[in-house]
Amino acid sequence: MDDMNWIQRKIYLYNVTFGLYMLDWWERFTFNTLVIVLMCFVVRFVIEVFKSKLCGVFTACVLNSSKCEQLQNAIKDFSKRRVSEIQVLGIGKNG
Repeated sequence: MDDMNWIQRKIYLYNVTFGLYMLDWWERFTFNTLVIVLMCFVVRFVIEVFKSKLCGVFTACVLNSSKCEQLQNAIKDFSKRRVSEIQVLGIGKNG
């Protein structure tokens, strides 16, 4: 194992970890294909969630600065209310 470079070691570790070293070449190919397809679905899902949740906020900030200011003010108001609620409950005070 000393004559392996970094990539060969990672491939060897992957094969040993998932037990692929005992499979034939076509079985290993099938397994790796399934892993790649599943990873593509995961990446696509993450991208779609990112687009749907955050794209609207970023678009509002870039295209309309007044909406961006409104969003920033809403965040500040929320944080102020949260701090006042914590102070009313007496959380974080000694004694």
